[in-house]
Amino acid sequence: MTLCSNRKKRAAHGSRTYLKATAGLRLVLTKPKRRYRSWLYSMFVPTMLTFLANATEKGLVDPQQLSVILSSSSLLSTTLRDCMLTAFPRAHLWDICGATGLGAVTLIDHSPTSVIGSVGLPSLAQVVKLRDDGNEVPQGAVGGLHTAGPTLMTEYYKQPDAIAAAFRGAFMSVGDLARQDGNGYFFLVDRKLDMIISSGENVYPTERPRGGSERRYGAVIGVQEAGAARRS
Repeated sequence: MTLCSNRKKRAAHGSRTYLKATAGLRLVLTKPKRRYRSWLYSMFVPTMLTFLANATEKGLVDPQQLSVILSSSSLLSTTLRDCMLTAFPRAHLWDICGATGLGAVTLIDHSPTSVIGSVGLPSLAQVVKLRDDGNEVPQGAVGGLHTAGPTLMTEYYKQPDAIAAAFRGAFMSVGDLARQDGNGYFFLVDRKLDMIISSGENVYPTERPRGGSERRYGAVIGVQEAGAARRS
């Protein structure tokens, strides 16, 4: 991991970062100085947003504190999205899809009518393409998510094999499989390495868990089919 230089740290000058303990949940909040009218923003994963929504319902968090809520690493369900929009009426709720080596690839600003399940449109200055074996896939088909842009890293340190596997010319593989609809919105299908080929069919593990994504809490337990071959 490369630490930020002092120059990069000054790029976010004018704000202060707090670690706030709230009912067992620690929130990293950034508060601009007084001359700025906006308030606080922070980044979460959906599981943390569930705890945050519960804390707000119990009066442990002031909903006026947050003006921008960033979510990443996993998709928001309709239930959680609507819960957050209700709990924090003044906040902008953003979903970010990206990677450590390049930052944000796609963004979506959620609203009650936003496209649920989508990770949005390409972020600023990013070119995003879906490819399979180096060729772009037709609209609606599933392909590997590749991106090119000014935030792209140059290499994996002393890992030439990893570089060769990730890069295709100026484009880098994010490692996700996705599809794109007619309006340009991207939808993640699964991680490429998690895909299972069964009887010639591509099986994506996330297809099952998302069937119950409208419930706030839940678990999915795999049960071996009778007569199915056991994989060791």
